[in-house]
Amino acid sequence: MQGSNLQVNCLFPSSVFVFDLEEHLFKLEQIKTNYEYIDNSYSGSIGVSKSITNNILDYFPEEQNIIMNHFNYIKNKFMMYENNNFKMTTSWGVRCVEKSFSQYHCHKNSFYSGIYYLEQTENTSYFEIDAYNLFPSMFEILPTKHNVYNSTFWKIPPKKSRLIFFPSYLNHRIGENHSSNTRYSIAFNIMPIGEIGGGDSFVKMMI
Repeated sequence: MQGSNLQVNCLFPSSVFVFDLEEHLFKLEQIKTNYEYIDNSYSGSIGVSKSITNNILDYFPEEQNIIMNHFNYIKNKFMMYENNNFKMTTSWGVRCVEKSFSQYHCHKNSFYSGIYYLEQTENTSYFEIDAYNLFPSMFEILPTKHNVYNSTFWKIPPKKSRLIFFPSYLNHRIGENHSSNTRYSIAFNIMPIGEIGGGDSFVKMMI
């Protein structure tokens, strides 16, 4: 309004960081053919398979280091956790065939989670995030345009060499793959290590 000073404070955000890497991590293409996958339908997913190996990026130390360098950048620049160290605890390949999708879920025993996409295909498996219990309003009010202030749902399209970091507590899913092409990605979890907290909340994380 004219003559008024406005401050908008986006308090307590659930920050999702999206990098589009300049160079593709070509060695990770090996997860398409060199690793065994199992059906993930026990979790309510349809047509989504995951690698049996739950530490797949440990076999690609250079690529894992690149991913962690990007996480260290955001944890220092945005979260101001410069005195804390973090470690990737688990990582696995994800295969989505035509018409596959997953149910909403979050990642337990994890601080931040992430995804790296190996290819870009039209109409395939968006990364979808739902506010779930983070948006407590009992009223459904439809905005004329959705944005970060009013949305309870958000989706990010997959893209070759796209790297996403998100808080592990966020409910998310793999959207349906409307393409006839199989989509591959790598998912992973990250935890703090070493000494965290203070006083009666101090703990030493040995991972």
